[in-house]
Amino acid sequence: AAPLDLRIAGVRIEKGQIDILDRAVKPEFRGRLSELVLQASDVRWPRLSARNVKLSMRTPGNGEIALRGDIAADAGTLDLDLTKVDLPSFN
Repeated sequence: AAPLDLRIAGVRIEKGQIDILDRAVKPEFRGRLSELVLQASDVRWPRLSARNVKLSMRTPGNGEIALRGDIAADAGTLDLDLTKVDLPSFN
């Protein structure tokens, strides 16, 4: 059989969340990344690539994480914005 070559014109995920548990610190840290939104176009696999990738989410303490850019199997450019992250909320 021929290997799978997957191409998706566009994808969007809304209202996602990631629960975090870090037992490596004392006291252990529990937190949630919420209001997760991910969108991308021209997604390909197994030679991973995606254009117009946008990822945003809320952090504990009502901070924000934003990631934007393009991904390619051999290169890519992503801009990560953590300026609104409340670091003490992760402690």
